[in-house]
Amino acid sequence: MSDNGLVFLQVYIICGPNTQQSLQLAISSNLQFDLIKKYNSQVIKMALIVGHSHVKYFKDYVFDDKIDCLSYSGSKIEELWEKIEDNVHTYKVIAVHTGANNIPRDGADAVLEKFEDLCGKILQANPSCRIVLSAILPRVQSGYDNNRRSEDFLNRFNNIANEVNQTLRRATQSMDRITFVEFPRYIVQGEIQRHLLSKDGLHLSFEGTEYVVSTIEDQIFRTLWDLNKIVC
Repeated sequence: MSDNGLVFLQVYIICGPNTQQSLQLAISSNLQFDLIKKYNSQVIKMALIVGHSHVKYFKDYVFDDKIDCLSYSGSKIEELWEKIEDNVHTYKVIAVHTGANNIPRDGADAVLEKFEDLCGKILQANPSCRIVLSAILPRVQSGYDNNRRSEDFLNRFNNIANEVNQTLRRATQSMDRITFVEFPRYIVQGEIQRHLLSKDGLHLSFEGTEYVVSTIEDQIFRTLWDLNKIVC
């Protein structure tokens, strides 16, 4: 760096198959810093897990710290894109854990359309990435008297979630770039496992969070492994 705060950048210009010329450009140190910062911001990262409030504590449970976790409490499927669109191009794998806040206001068809729209936007912005869609988890009755739901509400929620999950499972079986991950321990022989949910019946218990995170992370690693095989 010179005394006047300039940094000299050597640029090579190809003039023909066997010749090239060099130019020495003087740029300010501030511009150099901006270029470095821009480059670093575009470095491809390993994976992102994004979703509603379930994701809030995922970062405490992920095994690999190169997996980013972003939680937006109360967010619906259609609201996630504007929150991640600026950074979606920097990840190899994007895991989406959302949908619960769309139900039961949205029926299964509407939820599926919103998943399709979100996935389309992600793949358009980052054609080389892979998407992991996380199953919508069931709900049970809240243990708080002031937050109890009717049985009709809970049954409708779980029926829509089940229909969405089954459709996503079938649809993604023939897709190369989108994978669906399920959590079979949440429903055993038709019974929702209450200990995997917190007292409010909606959010995850410590054990439930650990199980969900490990399942999603396992799928991320399998997806990365498949991507590496394609590259090689």
